[in-house]
Amino acid sequence: MEILIILAIMLSIIAILTVYNFILLINSNNKAFHSPLVIIGILLFGYYLSHIFVFTSSTLADGVSNLKAIYTFILAAAIPFNYFLRNYCRYTNKKIFYALLIGYAVLITYNYFAPFGLPYSKIESITPRASVWEESFIIVGVPSYWLDIVMAFLILQSIYIILCFRHQYRYGKVNDTIFLGTLVSFMILVNFFDTYLININEQFTYALLYLIISIRSSNQVLDSYRLRVQLFQAQEKYKRIIDNSAFGIFQITPEGKFTLLNSAGKQILGFGKTKESAEVNFFSFFTDLTQVEIFKQTIFNMSIVKNLETVFTDYQGEEKYVRIFAKLGFNDEHNSVIDGMFEDFGEKKKAENLLIRAKLETEKSSKLKSEFLAMMSHEIRTPLNILIGSAEVVAEDLRTEENSELDQFFRNMKDAAARIIRTIESILMIAELKTGAYESKKKLIDLNIALIPFIEKHVDLLAQKTGLEFSIIKPSGPLLCEADVHSLQQIFVQLLDNAFKYTNDGKIEIVVSKTEEHISLIVSDSGIGMTNEFMHTMFSPFSQEDQSYSRPYEGNGLGLALVKEYCELNSISLEISSKKNVGSTFSMKIREVNI
Repeated sequence: MEILIILAIMLSIIAILTVYNFILLINSNNKAFHSPLVIIGILLFGYYLSHIFVFTSSTLADGVSNLKAIYTFILAAAIPFNYFLRNYCRYTNKKIFYALLIGYAVLITYNYFAPFGLPYSKIESITPRASVWEESFIIVGVPSYWLDIVMAFLILQSIYIILCFRHQYRYGKVNDTIFLGTLVSFMILVNFFDTYLININEQFTYALLYLIISIRSSNQVLDSYRLRVQLFQAQEKYKRIIDNSAFGIFQITPEGKFTLLNSAGKQILGFGKTKESAEVNFFSFFTDLTQVEIFKQTIFNMSIVKNLETVFTDYQGEEKYVRIFAKLGFNDEHNSVIDGMFEDFGEKKKAENLLIRAKLETEKSSKLKSEFLAMMSHEIRTPLNILIGSAEVVAEDLRTEENSELDQFFRNMKDAAARIIRTIESILMIAELKTGAYESKKKLIDLNIALIPFIEKHVDLLAQKTGLEFSIIKPSGPLLCEADVHSLQQIFVQLLDNAFKYTNDGKIEIVVSKTEEHISLIVSDSGIGMTNEFMHTMFSPFSQEDQSYSRPYEGNGLGLALVKEYCELNSISLEISSKKNVGSTFSMKIREVNI
């Protein structure tokens, strides 16, 4: 018969889907969600099997018995269906849910014990039909009033379904609501209006509903499985990060019991291979018990501990300097825990102590240098000034026309003493800069007031002595900049002293000009110039192009070194061009201040 073949096919499909849902149940982390589907599948299997038995019954009694089984199975399937619906929609109202369960239990009990089941008071004959497009069979009998009760009870069932869907829709599960609502509405319509609406039997709707819900549930299992895989991968990733961290990462209870301690933490605390972190207390490692109280008071009052430096005594009895960071939080069970990390900064502490000691030694050394320089300045200058003054007095008393050689002797003494004083002053200035003893006092100045007159006064003596031509070219108006006056003046003292010293004939010139943002100062001479080789080392202290004892020019090689240091001190850019036997040009730029 055609209908028997169709029922056998649906029975096979239900059996396969039931096994499939059982596999999903095993692999699911939400057993309460998938276990009802397995139970529904088992009950539907009995439902379709009872249909086949009705078609193959040889007596009316067998047919009635199998017909009762059909109603029993389908009523029983409503119970796990409502349980599934409740979990699927996450609807928490228990009153209607338990009312439905009690109602279905009463109907199942009556249907099982009634002589002809719920719908009929008496059945005279059951005639199976061959076509799937008609009713499965025709029953001739007396209707029971219980069938009306069942129809009324289905109204309560419909209300519960609507409430579940409404709850699901309100919490954003729009697609799931539309999906399940369409299927359940389809099933109710078919059962209420029988085959007149879509011309297929209710047996098809149950199988179709179970098939689609199973597929939908399998997608959720697969999504859950993917999430578990991703969660596992994330856990492994963070576990590797925690284990590979150079810091000790821990989690403890408020009493100090470890719930987590990574490898670095175990190593810092000196754990052996057999020692477990759960066996010990975090606070037992504190060498100073007052630090424990400080830690507890801080973490429970402020919920966080930052940079708490203390000393731990590890399992080997070794003291270690540690720095602790911690925060009060909650675990998955909503219990208070303390999450944190600590680092062994013993080596850093040693390095810090060494740095502090080195700093103190440096400061002491710097102080000694300053005191030494001050002492040397006083102890050398004072006798030289006495000698110069005494020589001038003696020279004045002995000066006669017949003692010209003696006059020259005293002039040589004076020049030599002055040379020594200049050398000492240069050494003292470079020492001040190198040791950081020089205090820069930058302020807003006008070069026309603070620098140009100073240059003219200084050069006047040099020009008279050498007979060289000297000129300053400058624009009109103020030349405002921010600089340290003393060091700025010393730049030009050193450059002009060198220019007059190394220029035999010709001229020396200073050109001052203004650009958009800078003041340009150029010192040029027509002296002996410098070679390219010497220009690479000319800023090194005590560096001179001619280092021989028979060199024709006096000097200590500190002038250009001072120029470079003073230019950096005033943020002056310095460029030099020079050609041997032609001359040298020193170009400087300092930022102009516009008011």
